[in-house]
Amino acid sequence: MSSVDLLTAVEDIQRAVNELELKEQQLNQQLDSCLESQAEVSRKLTLLQDVVPKVDYLIKDTVKLDGLIKHTCDLAENVSSKVRKLDLAKNRVNSAMKRVDDVLDLKNCVDGVQNALKIEDYEQAAAHINRYLSLDENLVKATTVDSAEEGSVGGAFHLLREAEEHLKGIVNEKFDTAVSSNNTVEVERFLKIFPLLGMKEKGKRKISQYLKSQISDNYKQHIEGLASTVTNDQREKMIYADMLMKLYELIAKIIEKYQPLVETYYGLGNMIPIIQAIQRECDNRASMILKAFENNRKFNLTVLSIKRSSKSVPDRVSKNPNERFDVREFDVVLNEVAAMSQRSELYFSFIRKYLQSAAELDGVESRDADISLIIRDCELSHKMQDLIGNYIALENFYMQEITTKAVGLSQSYDNITGPVTSNYVDDIFFIIKKSIRRSLSTASTDGIGAMLNNAATLLTNFFNGILSGKIKSSFIAGSSIDLTGMLQGKLQPALTETIKVKNSYLVTLNDAEVTSENVIKLCKDLEVDFRTFLDKLDDNSRHKIQSCLNDLRDTSDVFKAIVNNGSTQLCVSVIMPKIKVHIDGFTSVSHDITEETFNNYELNDPFVQNLISCISQDIQNYKEHLSTANFDLLISLLTNEITTELENAIFRSTFNRLGGLQFDKELRALVSFLTSVTQWTIRDKFARLSQIAIILNLENVNEILDYWGVNAGPLAWRLTPADVRNSLMLRVDFRREDINRIKL
Repeated sequence: MSSVDLLTAVEDIQRAVNELELKEQQLNQQLDSCLESQAEVSRKLTLLQDVVPKVDYLIKDTVKLDGLIKHTCDLAENVSSKVRKLDLAKNRVNSAMKRVDDVLDLKNCVDGVQNALKIEDYEQAAAHINRYLSLDENLVKATTVDSAEEGSVGGAFHLLREAEEHLKGIVNEKFDTAVSSNNTVEVERFLKIFPLLGMKEKGKRKISQYLKSQISDNYKQHIEGLASTVTNDQREKMIYADMLMKLYELIAKIIEKYQPLVETYYGLGNMIPIIQAIQRECDNRASMILKAFENNRKFNLTVLSIKRSSKSVPDRVSKNPNERFDVREFDVVLNEVAAMSQRSELYFSFIRKYLQSAAELDGVESRDADISLIIRDCELSHKMQDLIGNYIALENFYMQEITTKAVGLSQSYDNITGPVTSNYVDDIFFIIKKSIRRSLSTASTDGIGAMLNNAATLLTNFFNGILSGKIKSSFIAGSSIDLTGMLQGKLQPALTETIKVKNSYLVTLNDAEVTSENVIKLCKDLEVDFRTFLDKLDDNSRHKIQSCLNDLRDTSDVFKAIVNNGSTQLCVSVIMPKIKVHIDGFTSVSHDITEETFNNYELNDPFVQNLISCISQDIQNYKEHLSTANFDLLISLLTNEITTELENAIFRSTFNRLGGLQFDKELRALVSFLTSVTQWTIRDKFARLSQIAIILNLENVNEILDYWGVNAGPLAWRLTPADVRNSLMLRVDFRREDINRIKL
């Protein structure tokens, strides 16, 4: 207040008043806020007053609960302590009872073994010995009360040890006797006893030796002499494949028969080393069959001769086929090798299934290494790999030789009528398909992949070289001859050879087109054939086969390139020179015309009808001799050339409005004609010319804006702004200043 008294100036007093009013306003707002929250504060205070009595009750209940929990905890601890004592007592009682049972069992084993041996009940005797072997001698002796009883127990153990050795000798002797007399029942009887006597490993060795002898005896009795006793010619062609199959069936039956016995009495997973031993015997017997096959069929010698001839004469396939080998005889041998491979792969699949099943039941991950060792590294697997390697070489030679022979027997092209394709094209694909399908029957991933690659190489290198060579030689030989006149039969008889070359050119184009289609069809058929086989393969093998199949499919593009290049040469070098003369005549026909001239053009067209007539005459004979696809391609290429030359001629001419209308009629007639002679759509090739015709038909320069930019609608302009201006300048009635002024 004292400070206010000191104020003397009106401005200072007014400022102080304003500050006080502002502070008063703020205080009023705070009071209003407090008054607004009064009801809520009152409600919360009321709730708190109701809760306070309940808090007292909660505190009392919490104290009671705490005491109850402590009491329960003490009680539980007390009970737990007593339970532990009871459990300890129970374990001691069980241990005492077990020792008593062991002593009683020991005495029973002594009496039981002696009685069982007297009546030759060796299974029961072995069961008593097995029980005795499970006893802890030191622990049983410690159970005895006095020295006399301890001596009795020691004597019992001594008697059982003697009985054990005696029984082992009997079992070994009886088993060997059963094996020598081929008594299967007795063999299986004593095989079950070995594990009871603690001779599991010896038992497995005995089983392995016995099963190997079974395989050997059966092989000598039923398989070894098949090759010399067969009388049926058809069966003789597959005799070695049949011998392998009988060997595999014999082994499969033995494994299926003895696996349950081994796993029951020797434990899960113990069949694996026995199968290893069986596989070694299989390797020996299968090697004998394969050796006999190689010698009697002269398989390795034939393959070796083929390889040597290929190295000494690298181009022998294409220059001197079938000089030393009758490839027709290879067909039988290749079928037999494919059958042997397929049956071997089936056998490996059987072994793999049994080994994996045994490993899964045993639960030992390291068994995977054993499986790989048995199958991948066994001698039979190596032999079959070598056999498939030679098979691939012989199959590839067979495919090349038959292909070369088919090409050499191609027909003459003196006179051809209609679209003609060489007969060897279908023959080649029949052989390729046959060879690939035969490789599929081998069930060998490496063999199938190699034959797919060989087929792709045969098409890409050999057959592509033949067709490309024919295209090149035919075109060079007939490049200076009027092909149309030749096809119409107007040449002298002296040119018959040239006619043959030209016919060969057209037929070769058809061959390349059909080959391209045949490759695609072949791959589709093979995908169907391979579907079931691929589903059984792992991801890597499946990807490998699919990659090889894709490489074969890609060879289709090689033959498409032959067709494209050959048709382009035909179009540019033979057909277009004459047509270009007529197109160049466009500039000599005035398009800056009067209405009278326009009407005269309608009656006597000076340009387009002559052009259409020329094109029609030139392409008619090609339509007769080329395949539909090749003729359509030729028309497509020809259309490209015609539109390019016609556009160049247009920009060398001048037009008025009627001239533009005349050009539009000419263009429509040309498009209509070319559309009528092909199944392909070619109107898009005339897009630029059609847009030039639109420009030449405009009434004024500014009308172009109704078709350009945002006003274009569905029209997609192929002309650039510069092309549009150049087209406008062709109109003699449009001023250059107006054209340059337009913004495009």
